[in-house]
Parts: sequence; structure tokens; C-alpha cells
Amino acid sequence: MLSISNVIQKPRRFILSLKKPIESNHLDTRELKKHSFNSNIPKVSTMKKKQFLAVMLLAQAPLASAATTGFDNEVDFLAQLNPTYYLEEFSGSHYGIPLSGALTENYGAVYGYSWTASVPNNWPPANGVVGLFSLTNALTTWAGEDTLTITFTGNPVTALGGIFSSTDINGAVIQQKVTVNLNDNTSVWLTGSAFRGFTSDFAILSLAIDAVDVNLTTVFWPRLEHFYVGSAIAAVPIPAAAWLFGSGLLGLLSLKRRGNIR
Repeated sequence: MLSISNVIQKPRRFILSLKKPIESNHLDTRELKKHSFNSNIPKVSTMKKKQFLAVMLLAQAPLASAATTGFDNEVDFLAQLNPTYYLEEFSGSHYGIPLSGALTENYGAVYGYSWTASVPNNWPPANGVVGLFSLTNALTTWAGEDTLTITFTGNPVTALGGIFSSTDINGAVIQQKVTVNLNDNTSVWLTGSAFRGFTSDFAILSLAIDAVDVNLTTVFWPRLEHFYVGSAIAAVPIPAAAWLFGSGLLGLLSLKRRGNIR
């Protein structure tokens, strides 16, 4: 399993905010000294309060986190994929058939999952041609400078995977870098050809596949094949109330223990 850091940093921001002074309860300590029960009141320093609050916030951190998990093994990925998925094998595709310059192509729907393949049309290539291009059981672009973009149009997608490659003009794999970028800023790269899979806590809207060029005259083509689209098997979440109750209980026990120490 790949380690991909894409976690919302809200807990850290909250912890840093503890640098602000903690307001008192507006009690007049001089009045407390007049009463005999003053010695029974546990004294909790400002530093201890900060530590206590920090522990509580850290315990609740998973509630404010979202992550994308990457896989470099197809078997491990399939173990996290719901069985009602859409697998596109591009059956019947051959070199230049059926696609040879179309700007977009729609796929699906299968089990409610569908997607559109496209290339940008915002630059003038040397030969004047842009678009998608078919290979045997695979999809690529007409021009090496193009990025292959997949946009999901059906049911929410929280799991996807496929074989991503960098190729020469004939569709043969070249040991060059290819990047896979999701819309949530998750990015991975590989050399040549390999399987990569992803699961996410939130819907994945799109991905872009780019074969990294050496220079303007030495270019490579992205290739996509054996493409899975579906949903991830959801982990059983711990209810928010349980986090709050657990962290609060630990805090009360901590304060009680300190109060018994005189």
C-alpha cells in the first residue's frame, strides 16, 4: 500500500490556537481563602489545562481528517473495492480504431458508473491534430504533448485503479515517467508501466494522466488500460459521541486523580 499524505490539517490549527490565554472563571481567589474547604479544591495549572485540551483535540482528530489511499498492488486494491464495479478493458480497440482525434468519448454506464475521456484543446500542436487515440485494448492521446483527462459523470466514485503507462508514438512502453493526478491534489508517478489504485473518503471527480516529456522534441504518450471505477468498502466509523465521551472521561479521571494528590 502506498502512503499518500492528503489530510486536512484542522486539528493542528486548533492545537496551535491554544497559545492564546485561557480565560479564567472570574473567581476571586481572595474570597476562596476565607473558606475552610479551600484546601480541598484541586489546583490545575494553566500548563496542565493546555495539555489536557491538546489530548482531547488529538483524540478527536480523525473526525476532521480526510484521506486518499494509494495501492501499487491490484490484489490489495480489489480487497477494498465493492464488488459492483465497472471495469473498462477497451475491448475491440486497435491502433487508431475507433478513436483517432475525437476530443471527447463517453464510457458507461455500468452499475451507474460512467466517465468521459478528453484532452485539452487550448494549444496548437505542430501537426494541427489533437484528441484521443485508440490502441489495442487501451486509450491514449493523439499528440504526445497532451494530457489524458478522465471526468466521472455517474455515481460518486471513491475507488479507481488501472494500468498507467508512458509510451512511444507506436504505443510501446517506454521507461519514462508518467504521473497520475487526482482532483483532490493526490499525485503519484511511476516509470514505464504499472498498476496504481486509489480509494478516498470523498468522491473523486477526475484524474489526469501525463507522460512527462524530456523536451519539446522528445515527447511521450500517456496510456490507460484495465481501468476500474467503483466505490471503496467503507470502514466502520466510530461515532462522534464516542470520541467525545471517551476523551471527556479520560480528562475527568485525570483531574480527579490530581485532586486526590495533596
